[in-house]
Amino acid sequence: MYVSAPQNFGPLATDLGSFIPMMAGAEAGPVMAGFQDIAKLPERLFSDPDSRLTLETADQWSQAMQAYFLGQTDETATKEALQKIWMDGSKALCVANKYDWCPAS
Repeated sequence: MYVSAPQNFGPLATDLGSFIPMMAGAEAGPVMAGFQDIAKLPERLFSDPDSRLTLETADQWSQAMQAYFLGQTDETATKEALQKIWMDGSKALCVANKYDWCPAS
């Protein structure tokens, strides 16, 4: 009944060939099956893409994630770093776009 049900989305993802179904019970097509292990990496804990804010934020995000994957920071420190990056980036966008709800800097 719903496209998000594994038995419905699995065949759709397989036919299209460019999705990794991120739902229990749905199988990936042969092209994307090799990427399923990548989809299980710890970065999935931090699922917001880095490109949503500023270019500077994207660089800082990548550096924080690289440090985590290299074992230079743990999960807690990485989450704290990412939270600061997001807050700083969102404030910068707020000011750049002159939104009236921007917090005082």
